[in-house]
Amino acid sequence: MATVLFVLLLFAACTTMVNGINEGGDHQEKARTMMAMADHLPEEDWQLIVRVDPKVEQGCLSIDIECVRLNASWSVPHEVTKEDAASRLGLDCSDSARTYKGCPRKNSTDGITADLRIYPAKNAPGTWQVAIDLRAR
Repeated sequence: MATVLFVLLLFAACTTMVNGINEGGDHQEKARTMMAMADHLPEEDWQLIVRVDPKVEQGCLSIDIECVRLNASWSVPHEVTKEDAASRLGLDCSDSARTYKGCPRKNSTDGITADLRIYPAKNAPGTWQVAIDLRAR
């Protein structure tokens, strides 16, 4: 009986430690949050070019790697400002560089950050490309 209790306590301690390392929350929840963010970004006239939704690796410890990642890009027939896109994604990019690299989510502790890139399309004047790379540890 003591062995079973010890194993259960050890399991609980390990689970708590993993959640702390992974900045709280499980990876499935972070993946759902990222997909909702990406779903919320485009407007009706945005054409999806590519989207790679997160594939959650079970047992991933995010000490030095990102366990959950989403990439997407759209073609847009009008200019899109970084401020507008960041606002719709719920990002705080006030301290970020020109391409909004590593913007954290506003008022969030889930460890989700984003690189947001908006630039004119090379082969289509008047068209813009919007790309996001969402990551969570």
